[in-house]
Amino acid sequence: MKALAQIPRSSVGAIAVTCAAVFVITAHTAGAGINTWTSHGPPGGDVRTLAIDPTTPSTLCAGTGRGVLMSTDGGNTWRAVNAGLSTNHVTALAIDPTTPGRLYAGTNGGGVFSTQQVPGCIGDCSGDGSVTIDELIAGVNIALGTLPIGVCLAFDTNDDGLVTVDELIAAVNAAFSGCGRDSCPTGGPTEFTDDFSSGNAASWSPASTGWTVVAGQYQGVGTDSSACAGLGLNQSLVRNLCARNVEVELDMTSVARVDKGVILRSTGPDNQIELNFRAARPDGFPADLIVQEVSDCRRTLLTPEFSVLIPQHDVGQRIHIRIRLVGNQLTVWIDGTQVLDGSFPFVNGSGQLGLGVIDGGLATFDNVSVRVLGR
Repeated sequence: MKALAQIPRSSVGAIAVTCAAVFVITAHTAGAGINTWTSHGPPGGDVRTLAIDPTTPSTLCAGTGRGVLMSTDGGNTWRAVNAGLSTNHVTALAIDPTTPGRLYAGTNGGGVFSTQQVPGCIGDCSGDGSVTIDELIAGVNIALGTLPIGVCLAFDTNDDGLVTVDELIAAVNAAFSGCGRDSCPTGGPTEFTDDFSSGNAASWSPASTGWTVVAGQYQGVGTDSSACAGLGLNQSLVRNLCARNVEVELDMTSVARVDKGVILRSTGPDNQIELNFRAARPDGFPADLIVQEVSDCRRTLLTPEFSVLIPQHDVGQRIHIRIRLVGNQLTVWIDGTQVLDGSFPFVNGSGQLGLGVIDGGLATFDNVSVRVLGR
């Protein structure tokens, strides 16, 4: 889904009328029960408007109080598509009948936005779940200006009309990974612990330099090791451990700057779930937890900053984290206090687990314990 572009507010009424008709027919096309209503989500249920793709009836878009949620399987699973929206209060949706890939969203106070639906994997021009050599060549030619961007919108992840080196690198990675979301093999360990008392981190696979064991703790220096545009993140993943559902416990400390994180279901920095536990800032901002997901280099903020406040802790102060992720249900405790328990429209189905430090930061981690609940 491309980033949403704003258009004049005068179209809001027409969009509302279109969406009313879409909503009436959707109960049947999404697989309703006979003479009864069948729930199709999304998590939270706060749906103000609904639109269905006329060429692909299994593709649904729901306008909610937290933005636009999209399902490509008739409402069984949902993901957020909010890049470019200035407000998440969406009150009307419509799909262009002449260009079914184009979606319009009417918002409360922000006007009308539009977005162009493209294949879900960067570089996957055909939408078949893979990136081929021919598609990579097309991307290079678009980057060089010998082909127009319209030949393959799947390369243009930030909707700027250009194909950058970072986007080409991400497409090459997708070619090797097959655009997969569920990459865990059968077998493998079901438990993992590391207190770094051995003096090394042989069980970890850092994305770049900056990770070392210091005084019995795993220390990470924030450097931008991601090919994706946006927030720089240096991460280190547990080797040979892959899961969908997990319980994780660890200690962590912000040493410089406030950001430090846990990574879940990672198939690489362009596809993963990120939890950022931020210490209190010197400028008076409180400690908080941010949950976000990266999908094909598109980062979706699932909990806006300061919406999930956590027990106050300062730079240099250690906290104990416990995380439980089962399906789309995420629960987090800090120092024994539950700070989050909610369902989120996660896209990434399974992957590796790891630690992360934001560019410019410094953090330490210790006493890591992981229990795999399901692959």
